Amino acid sequence: MPHRAASTTAEPFRFLLVPVRGTIGVDVTASGVQTCLALAKGEGWDGVLFEFDATLGRLDDGLAIANEIRLAAPDLRTIALVRTAGGASILPLLACEQWLVLEEIEVQERDDRGIVVMRAIGSDRPAIRTLPTWGGDAESVAAELTALRTAGRRSMPSTITKRSRDGRAALLDALIDPALALGVAPDGTVRTLGPDAASTDDMPVIRTGDQGPGIRAAELAETGLATGLQVGLDPLRIALGVEAVEPQADTGVVLVGSDADERFALRGSISRQGDMIFTLVDAIGSLTAGLPWTIERAILSAPDRPDRRSRYSMALGKDGWRLSEAGLKNWTVACDQCIRRWSGVANTMRELLALEERGRRALKAFEAMTPLPEDVVWHAGAIRVARSTLSPLSELLPEWRRLAATAKENIERAEAMKSSPPRIGD
Repeated sequence: MPHRAASTTAEPFRFLLVPVRGTIGVDVTASGVQTCLALAKGEGWDGVLFEFDATLGRLDDGLAIANEIRLAAPDLRTIALVRTAGGASILPLLACEQWLVLEEIEVQERDDRGIVVMRAIGSDRPAIRTLPTWGGDAESVAAELTALRTAGRRSMPSTITKRSRDGRAALLDALIDPALALGVAPDGTVRTLGPDAASTDDMPVIRTGDQGPGIRAAELAETGLATGLQVGLDPLRIALGVEAVEPQADTGVVLVGSDADERFALRGSISRQGDMIFTLVDAIGSLTAGLPWTIERAILSAPDRPDRRSRYSMALGKDGWRLSEAGLKNWTVACDQCIRRWSGVANTMRELLALEERGRRALKAFEAMTPLPEDVVWHAGAIRVARSTLSPLSELLPEWRRLAATAKENIERAEAMKSSPPRIGD
C-alpha cells in the first residue's frame, strides 16, 4: 500500500492516466514515462495511474521505466491498474506504490465470420506472468528469470511498507521459480511455500507454476497485494480512499510515445510511346536503387535473430517451455513478415529480369523504326542513350538470378520455422 494516507478532504484526487501497453521499450519508453511524471509533478497533480496491458519487451527497458516511477514516488502517488502484466512490464509494476487489478477486462477477437468483437474476461485470467523470452536454450531462460528477480527487487519504491515489500518479493520468487507456491497466512502475510504445500482453511495455497508461472487476477487480490476493482471512476475513488477523482484528460496517452511507420512508394508512368524504353530504364533504376535496402530488410527480418528474441515470450507447460500465446502469435507474424520480405526480393528479381528483357526488345524494335525527318536527331540520340544504359545491365543478370535463388531458399526456411516454433524441453 502507498506510504501516504488517503485524502479526507473534498478536494478531488487529480491523476494522470499513463497507458503501459504493447511492447516495453517500443510502445512505452522510459523517456515517455519521465515526461508524464514531470508533467504531473509540475502541474501539482496528486498521482499517476499506470494502466498495465503489456507482456513483451526487454528487461533493460522495463528497469529504466521502473526507475523513473520509483524515483517519482516521494512526490507523486503511483498507482498500477492491472489488466495484464508480464515479462519486462513486471518491473514498472513493482515500482508502483499501490496495485489495483481489474476484475474484468475486454479483449478484441474475431468471431466465426471474421468480424472483430469484444469479449469479456473475468478474474480467472492470468493477471501477472513471468513470460521469459526465447533465448535458444533453458540456460538463457533461467538467466532471464534470475535477472528479473534481481531487477524486481531493485524496482520497488522505498515508500511502500516492509510488509508490502516482503509480500511482493515472495510473489516475485514464486513467479520466478515454478517449484514454489504462494501462501497467505491468517495475518495476511504473503510467503513462498514448497511444491508439496496443501491449502488449509488458515493458509490458502496459490500454485503460480500452474499459470506459466503466473497469478490470476482473483488470486492477486486474495494475496492482499492488490485490490480488486470494477471498471469506473467510482470504484476507483473507493479503492483509492478519496472523496473524488479527476482524470487529467488524455494527456498521458499522447505523451507516453508514438511510433511512425515510414512508407516508400515508387511508380512510373508512360506518357508517350517513344519514351517506353526510358520508362523501363527508370523502373530498373528505381528497383536497383532500393534493392540494397530491400535485401537488407529481408535479412534483418529473420525471426531467429538474437535482437528479435525478446518478442517471443515463453510459458512453462507440462512438457517444457513453449512459446506463450502472445509469443507464438509474434513468432507467426515474424515468420510471415520474413516470408513477405523475401517474397519481395524474389518478386523484385523477377521484375528486374523481365524489365531487362523488355528493355532489350523495346530497343531492338525502336532501332528498326524509321522516324519522321523532324525526329531523326531525337531518334538517334534516344538510341545512343538507351544502348549505353541497357548494355551494363546484362552484366547484372547472373547476380539477379543468384539473388532469386537465395530468396527462394529463405522463403522455404521461414515457412519451415513457422511450422515448427521454438521449444525448450522434451
